[in-house]
Amino acid sequence: MSVVVVILGDSEAPVAIAAGTAHALARLGVTEITLTDGRGGSAIVLTGWAFDGRRHEQDVIALVAPGRTTTVLHGIADVILRPDETRAAEKFSA
Repeated sequence: MSVVVVILGDSEAPVAIAAGTAHALARLGVTEITLTDGRGGSAIVLTGWAFDGRRHEQDVIALVAPGRTTTVLHGIADVILRPDETRAAEKFSA
């Protein structure tokens, strides 16, 4: 799965994703979009199993932040965390 984070500086207004933009992102292979906002600015997190974030980086920027100053981060590792079932069983045993 590819993950791309498009960061907008704190001077940039938070972004919204219009329906047409969402459809264009889906055609690039994006299956999930998360919008974030905080003191340091805002960001758009895009993920997808068929999404090639490095190949489509410029397309993504043009779609979600045209004319804005951005920083782009690419995912480098996916980690799945699962609860330790042994410890859970010990906790609930009588």
